[in-house]
Amino acid sequence: MPRPAIPLWCIDDSSEHQSTAEATVALMPRFSFAGYIDAEEAIEAYARSARLSLADLPRIVLMDFYLGEVRGDAVTATLRELQPATSRLTIVGYSSVAAGSERIIAAGGDIVVRKHRDGEGRNPSLLRFLQDVLSAEPP
Repeated sequence: MPRPAIPLWCIDDSSEHQSTAEATVALMPRFSFAGYIDAEEAIEAYARSARLSLADLPRIVLMDFYLGEVRGDAVTATLRELQPATSRLTIVGYSSVAAGSERIIAAGGDIVVRKHRDGEGRNPSLLRFLQDVLSAEPP
C-alpha cells in the first residue's frame, strides 16, 4: 500500500521562488506541494486545517522572511501558536537573506535551507533536505 504524500507548503511572495521550490519538490514524488504567495491566506488555511482536518496540515513549511506587509518570523510564531499538539511541523527558514532565516529560527523555525536556483530551475539544497527528510522516515 503506498504511503500518503508528505504535504509541503511554500510561503513566499515571489512567484520565481515558488516555481523553483515546486520544480524541486516535483522530483520527489513522496511530497505534495502547495504554494502561498499571500502569508495571510496561508495562515487562514493552516488555522482551518487545524480545526477541521489534521490530515491537511503541512509537515514542512518553507518560510520566506520578506512577505510584503508581514514578516516570516511573525508568520512562524503564528503557525506555532495554531499548531495542534499532535501535529508534526518542520518550519524551514527559506529566505535569500541569511538574517531573515535566522529570525525565522528564533521565532520557532527548525532549520535553514539555502534559497538558490541551479541552471535547471531547481534548488539543490532543498533537494538534499527533502532526501534527508525521507531517509529519516520510518520504513
